[in-house]
Amino acid sequence: MYPRFSIVFLLGNTVKILARKAAARFEQEDIPINLQQHYLLNVINSQDEVNQSELAVMLERDKSAVLRHIDQLEDMGFVSREPDAQDRRRKNIVITEAGKELLGQTAPLLNETMEGMLEGVSEADVKKFREVLTHLQNNPLEAPSF
Repeated sequence: MYPRFSIVFLLGNTVKILARKAAARFEQEDIPINLQQHYLLNVINSQDEVNQSELAVMLERDKSAVLRHIDQLEDMGFVSREPDAQDRRRKNIVITEAGKELLGQTAPLLNETMEGMLEGVSEADVKKFREVLTHLQNNPLEAPSF
């Protein structure tokens, strides 16, 4: 069991707090998607071509969960399914202009939320924090040797 203030606990709890604050901000501004859908929309926007299976792998999520979000985003007009030029059986998930506009609306809201959480933290500390997080993300995951 992790001590209450371990890095794992602090990181996880901080992400939850940020998610709650961002969700509240989305609700205040009548943004019709949740943070999971927002993240998915950002990933789709960053890809030239991507299908549901590839998204599930990228997000490390179950295909059916990703499909539900894609269906919801498509129903709202933020993504569309387009036939692949090379394989007609394959459907690529593509962000629409409405989806791009929505990301343009949400970016400042998320920035404001993050800036609020970083209030009182020096630029040097934020820079160091980014460096540490990047280092943690780039460390290879290896099984411990006993």
